[in-house]
Amino acid sequence: MSLDNMMEIQRNEETIATVTKLRSDTVPYKFEVKNSDNLMMEARGTFYEQSEIRITRGDAHIATMSRKAYTITREIFYINMEEGEDEALLLAIGAALIALVDYHGELSSTT
Repeated sequence: MSLDNMMEIQRNEETIATVTKLRSDTVPYKFEVKNSDNLMMEARGTFYEQSEIRITRGDAHIATMSRKAYTITREIFYINMEEGEDEALLLAIGAALIALVDYHGELSSTT
């Protein structure tokens, strides 16, 4: 596996989650998120045009992330999360997704 397709999320210098880009023929992008408690989450979708990335844990939807063009050079990213979720972790997962996928739905060349 290429390191360009994986990011670790740390809190207090301890890895609390790993975001890994998976290969999929059926969805534009599919990510596996494994936290330190071995709870698995999955993120699917793309930021292309008006699309979104949905984050689930099993059958439960826990967050949706989307992108809106603000100006030619700036975008705004939104994360709508379910109540009771770890907000800091979901924000970090969102940042990892942005780093792993560019805004046109292609792999980022900067990772």
